[in-house]
Amino acid sequence: MKTSWKKLLTVVSTALLCGALLTGCGGSGGSGGSDGSGGGMLGSKSLGPDAPKEVVAQLKFGDKDVPLYEYTGAELPKFISGTTLAVTKDAIYGIGYGADKKAHLQKFALKDGAITGVEDLGTAEDMPVSSDGTNIYYILDGKGTVGCYDGKAATSFTAASGVEVSRVYAIYGGKDAYISGQFASRDVLFGAISKEGMKDPKVVLPKDEFGKLSQAKDVTKESNASLVCADKDGFYISTLATNGGGSDKWTFPLHMYGPDGKKIRTFDCNADLPSGAEKRKAGERQAIATKDYVVFFYSGYLRLFNKKDGKYVGDIELMLEKHKIDPRGVTADDANHIYFTDAGGDQPMIYRIDL
Repeated sequence: MKTSWKKLLTVVSTALLCGALLTGCGGSGGSGGSDGSGGGMLGSKSLGPDAPKEVVAQLKFGDKDVPLYEYTGAELPKFISGTTLAVTKDAIYGIGYGADKKAHLQKFALKDGAITGVEDLGTAEDMPVSSDGTNIYYILDGKGTVGCYDGKAATSFTAASGVEVSRVYAIYGGKDAYISGQFASRDVLFGAISKEGMKDPKVVLPKDEFGKLSQAKDVTKESNASLVCADKDGFYISTLATNGGGSDKWTFPLHMYGPDGKKIRTFDCNADLPSGAEKRKAGERQAIATKDYVVFFYSGYLRLFNKKDGKYVGDIELMLEKHKIDPRGVTADDANHIYFTDAGGDQPMIYRIDL
C-alpha cells in the first residue's frame, strides 16, 4: 500500500510541476504584457519597452483575445503622416511637428509603461524612423544624411558615397541595416551600422529588378517599389501592382527577400484567403513585418499572415467602443508587439497590440 501511495504522489507532483512550467513558459503562446514578454513557447524577453499597466481593450484575434494598450502621460505632438514610430527599451520616437511647424524627431521617455516627458531632438525629414533597439536612425536632410541618436546625443553621417538615402531600416536587436532611396528604383544596400556610420554597404537588390517591372506594359507592371521594413529574416519591398487595369484592379503586394537578396515569397492582403474571409480595402506601403507575422493595415483593421509559410492567420478589428482606429506610423520591436498612432483620432495617441 505504501508503494502505491508513493507512486501516486510522484505522478501528482510531476503533473503539477509540468502544469506550472507550461503556465510560466507561456504554453498557450502568451501575448505578452507589462513585463515586455513576447509570444512563443518560451515567452522570450523582448528588447522593446514595457507595455502600459492597464489594457484599453481586448481585441479578437482568431480564437483568443489580444490586449490593446494606450501609452498615456505627457501630451504628444501631432504626428506627420508617412513616417513611422521607433522604439527602444525606455522610449518611443516619432516624427512630429515642432514649434516652428516643421518636422522634428521627438522622443517620448517611458517609465513603467507611461510617457513621462517629450523631448524635441531637432529637425528631421518626414521619412520613416527605425531602431536597432539602442540607436535611432532617421533622415536629416534631402541629401541623404543619416542621423543617429543613441539615447543621449545625436550624430550624423553619409551612409554611402554617391547614394541618396531616404530609407534606413536597422534590424531590431542586430547590428546591420538596409538603406535605399525613396523608391527601389535605386539599389537597396545592406551593411553594418552604428553611430559612427555604415560600414561597406553592399547591393542586395539592384535597381533593375523593379525598374524593369515599372516599365512593363502588361499585368506584370509594378511601380512605386519601396523598402518598408527589415528584420533578422530579411527586408520587405511594397509595390503598387496595376494588374493591367484601372484603380479598381490595383493591389499592393509585399515582397519578402532574404539577407542574401533572394526573394522568399510575396504576400498580398486579399490573395489566397480561406473561404469566408472578407476582402479588405488596402493601401500603398501599408504593411510591416513582426517576429512571426506580415501585417497589412488600413483604417479599422490589421490582417496577419504567417511569415514562414505565407498563410493567412486572421484579422484584428481595430474598434474602440464606437471609434474606428486608423493605424499609422506602424512599427514593431523584436517580438510580436505592434506600435502605431491613430490618424482618425482627435488627439495624438500611441497604441500597442501584443500578439
